[in-house]
Amino acid sequence: MFSKASGPYARPPPMKVKCVGKHTAERAETYEMVDGVVAVKTSKRVATCALCDGQNFVVAHLKNDDCDQIDDNQSYFIKGYNISQKYGNAKVFFTTSTVVYKTSDVAVSRDLEVQCRHAVCPPSPVYQTDVPNWTAVYSTLCGRVTSLSTTRLQNTKDGDVPVRNLEVMAGSNKYEVALWRDAALEDVTLSANVDITHLHIKKQKDVVTFNSTTYTTIKKSEMAVFTEEVEVVGICPTPTAVKILTANMEEFSIPPHVWSGDTDKIILELPFKMLVKHTEGVIESFECPFFP
Repeated sequence: MFSKASGPYARPPPMKVKCVGKHTAERAETYEMVDGVVAVKTSKRVATCALCDGQNFVVAHLKNDDCDQIDDNQSYFIKGYNISQKYGNAKVFFTTSTVVYKTSDVAVSRDLEVQCRHAVCPPSPVYQTDVPNWTAVYSTLCGRVTSLSTTRLQNTKDGDVPVRNLEVMAGSNKYEVALWRDAALEDVTLSANVDITHLHIKKQKDVVTFNSTTYTTIKKSEMAVFTEEVEVVGICPTPTAVKILTANMEEFSIPPHVWSGDTDKIILELPFKMLVKHTEGVIESFECPFFP
């Protein structure tokens, strides 16, 4: 059992533990706007480790150089650390006095190993649109991005943080997803097939929405080619492509090598329908009588 120090100036006793699960990440601390784009201003390297003595485990939260002191599947004697029981869960933090010694292996049962690894990276089952699992703490949403906002800074109690809103088509349903902090800076494009893990579900008046968490990752599948008929209601020529807006408020772009011409004449024909073949919102070819 892991225990706190006996007095205000004492350290907890040395512990012999094995690291059973480690997750390392670069975590942004502050953000700024650079030429209208949200960027990371300062960041730190963090690691979460499950340290097990063979009977119980405790989660250690490390940062920067301390992340290199612990490796997964290695056993240690650790001295001079701090332990906190805040919110009822024991957490270990390293100090400038912490010393880490490699030692002989600590035996850990399979069941306890699973608990340790889940403490570092909790399960995130796929959200089933037909049979939702409301008891799951985290859920993974798999689908196609049908709309996305620009990333903006929003004021919170922790300062300004980035947020980006997506709409994901999963099965026959569309869901709104709010990406916060580092997740909002991920490279996500229109029409991309994505698996967004470790989302919190919010249900209000039968409307289901999702919010990212510190565990959230975004995995993009191989780029799929879609062919569909769209109704064009807006056209925006830019130096790099011609952007079109559909009646469903989806955006597509036509690269110059696919078509470049006089958009003023085409705008006079709005709205109109066109058959497009596209990958992640970039049109590869199209059929429309109004484009010369």
